[in-house]
Amino acid sequence: MATRQAVRQIADRRISPKETRRYYRGMEQLVTVVQELSLARNLDAVMAIVKQAARELTGADGATFVLRDRNMCYYAEENAIAPLWKGQRFPMNICIGGWTMLNRQPVQIEDIYADTRIPYQAYQSTFVKSLVMVPIRTLDPIGAIGNYWAKRHQPSPEEVKLLQALADTTAVALENIQVYAELEQRVVERTAELQTAYKELATLADNVPALVARVDRNLRHIFVNQPLTEVCGIPKDEFLGKTFRELKLSPQVWEVWESGVCQVFAVGIPKEVEFPFVSRDGVRYYCTRFVPEFDANGSVETVLGVTYDITESKQTEEEIRRLSLTDDMTGLHNRRGFFLLSEQQLKVACRAHSFCALIFVDLDGLKKINDTLGHDLGSAMIVDAAQLLKSTFREADVVARLGGDEFIILALNCGDSCHAIEPRIITKIDEFNRQEKRPYKLSMSVGILPFDPQTRESMESLVARTDALMYEDKRAKRQCLLS
Repeated sequence: MATRQAVRQIADRRISPKETRRYYRGMEQLVTVVQELSLARNLDAVMAIVKQAARELTGADGATFVLRDRNMCYYAEENAIAPLWKGQRFPMNICIGGWTMLNRQPVQIEDIYADTRIPYQAYQSTFVKSLVMVPIRTLDPIGAIGNYWAKRHQPSPEEVKLLQALADTTAVALENIQVYAELEQRVVERTAELQTAYKELATLADNVPALVARVDRNLRHIFVNQPLTEVCGIPKDEFLGKTFRELKLSPQVWEVWESGVCQVFAVGIPKEVEFPFVSRDGVRYYCTRFVPEFDANGSVETVLGVTYDITESKQTEEEIRRLSLTDDMTGLHNRRGFFLLSEQQLKVACRAHSFCALIFVDLDGLKKINDTLGHDLGSAMIVDAAQLLKSTFREADVVARLGGDEFIILALNCGDSCHAIEPRIITKIDEFNRQEKRPYKLSMSVGILPFDPQTRESMESLVARTDALMYEDKRAKRQCLLS
């Protein structure tokens, strides 16, 4: 609700052309930052991206990345024209970052010396005259992002909105890192278990979970392990003494191996490559590390290639990406997935000069079903509603669940058919209630907003306006029942 109110306030506020251009540049930059954060795999990478982006988004003279450490604020990273407080900790109750986290809201201070929340001694030796601080994850803050100015500056609502959007994206990135780390730890633990087991075997080379080959300077195999012969379907005695090409392996394999081996022989530095391999069991992904082996004179005598099957790791990465954009209960896009995909689709629609419509749907009576029939049936009702909406719209349309009983749909290339959307939904609901034997009846309140993508109105603003139309429909239903 706070985000919707902020969107309405910005929509109502008169913004100068210069501020508008700067705001849109900030939004474009924010899209790039979102992509960079989605690839971050540790906290250091996230902080490096955020400290740079925080300054650039608002034109501030300094930025800090603050983490909550129990009852302390830890200034973990900064990017500023002069040193601030990197590496220092302050009690939450005397730190403006702590105030932001405890109150779960942004704070803007044009004159730090006129605000009693500012600890004067901590700022006396710095360049800071004005600041804005926003929480990372407003529901349960885990940190804060601060911007600072050397001259008195009143941050605009647009600057605060951009900084808060960066903080919200940072929260998602930090949660993804935790998930990724847990999955990585499971892989590490499993690998350690396997390595311990293999040490007990008499012939280590033939039992490691890897494909191992050693080649000489003529690119002829002088050693291969059993797993490699099994994957390639070539007996060991036919492998030895032959090159990759002579073995008539798939070009997708020998080209990668031959190129990697030749580079290692040339420079004497290990090299790692990833490549797909189409086998009888389908597509598998492998990672090969080529390691130089030196003779007594320091020349590369042979190269050892160790190949691991990384298919599961690739699948895990893809699953993490999919989960970050998908609602677990319904299989539809989640809020994050909707905003990312809808922004892309709007750009396409804008280029094609096509008309669009935004549809906000609220599932009526869900609370009553949860209270009287139980949450399992409430969840079933949500899933039924999701499937109904998905079947109502086209594959190209973006259908998502925002959360709870709220759904959102971006219908593309509507033309003159926008007026037919609500009747189509009603028809689908009537068919469902007539054909499906459920202990509940589906009912939805709907808000529909036709719009032209050429207007360049933000998706947040469009959603807020469509949400308001949905509530008008819901109020009309209630008044009808009372009359």
